[in-house]
Amino acid sequence: MPPMRRIPSPVFNANPDLNTFEWTGLRSRADTAWDVAGEQPGHKKPAGTPVAEPGTVIDFRPFLRDTDGAFPIFRRGTDFYAPRTAMNGPDGQAVNALTVPYAVLSTALRRNGHVRLGDVGLAIRPTTGISCSFLFADAGGGESLSVGECSAKLVRTLFGGPPTNEAVSFLVFPRTSAGDVAMPDLIPGLLQAALGDLADFANVDEIVTRLAQPQFGEPLFVGRAFVPRTGFRRPVMKALADEDSVATVNVEDALRRAGLP
Repeated sequence: MPPMRRIPSPVFNANPDLNTFEWTGLRSRADTAWDVAGEQPGHKKPAGTPVAEPGTVIDFRPFLRDTDGAFPIFRRGTDFYAPRTAMNGPDGQAVNALTVPYAVLSTALRRNGHVRLGDVGLAIRPTTGISCSFLFADAGGGESLSVGECSAKLVRTLFGGPPTNEAVSFLVFPRTSAGDVAMPDLIPGLLQAALGDLADFANVDEIVTRLAQPQFGEPLFVGRAFVPRTGFRRPVMKALADEDSVATVNVEDALRRAGLP
């Protein structure tokens, strides 16, 4: 007799008190006394009805209520839910993953590299030398380790489409954030200034080698991200891997194009 398949518990329950999830990737809020009881998607509020957040409509069908009592918010003028990122753009909305190259800041990188939201960096594909400047506009969970979770814009710039299984080197610059609002237009200038500081390192060549052949588990690495301590001229430990000349040339060219003096 074949083993019985375990039926997973439902995510959404007719009785919302049984729901155990939280809305994290979408904008959400609790319903208020100002909301129209029984409103369904696509229905308009009566003229003159005040709302808790002007210009937003929540989908407060009972089965969508999460453990915080929140319901998802519709993207303005659409029947799609509004996304949420840890930083908002200048328009007060989530940073657009299709137009802005951004990465997700992991807890490990924040703790070990002192990187914060808004800091900028350069992602390089060593096999081709294609690079893309980016900023950290979203955040991972409490135990997140990955450095390579990126927006569609960043991935498409590096790969021209879906990503492959190639390693990507991330050069990350702490303390470069322009503030609490994501400002994509400022990325090139912030990155160029950071690369100018990087040129003060006594051994930039070894940094290039590290980016071309990232090594896991070394003190200056978190995943595949190298976090330079600019301005201190501290010697960097020699990379453990043999130098890959093609990747090294590609990485160096990418850094020069991005503004490394």
